[in-house]
Amino acid sequence: AAPMATTRSNYLSSPEMDVAERQKDHPTINDYYKAQAEENKPIQYQHGLGNYSNVQFGDDRVSFKKSISQVMYQLPEEIADKMTISECPQQKPMKQRMQDYEEANAVVGPEKLQEMEQMMGDKL
Repeated sequence: AAPMATTRSNYLSSPEMDVAERQKDHPTINDYYKAQAEENKPIQYQHGLGNYSNVQFGDDRVSFKKSISQVMYQLPEEIADKMTISECPQQKPMKQRMQDYEEANAVVGPEKLQEMEQMMGDKL
C-alpha cells in the first residue's frame, strides 16, 4: 500500500495541479450557456439550455496528460521490460486465415454482421 500512496501523493502534487498563475485558455460550460441565453427569461427555460446548473466541478484550469487510473496502475519500466508473452500466437498462412474468416461469417451470418457493423458505426 505504501508505493501506491506515494504514487498518489506525487500525482496530486504534480505541476498540472499548480494553477496559481495559470489562465484558462477556453470558455467554460457555464460561459457557453450564458452566451447562448436570452436575457428576457431564466436560462433553464430556454430552448437547448434546460441542463444549465450553477454547480461547478473542480477547477477547469487543471488538465492532466494521463488519467489517475493510468498513473495508479502503470507498471514501473524495470518490471514492464522483464515481462514477456509466453505463448505468442504463430502466424497463420493466408489459406488458413481465409478459411477461419469464412467459417466465422457462416456462423454469425450476414444479418447479424450487418447489425454489429451498424451498432459500431453508431457508437463512433
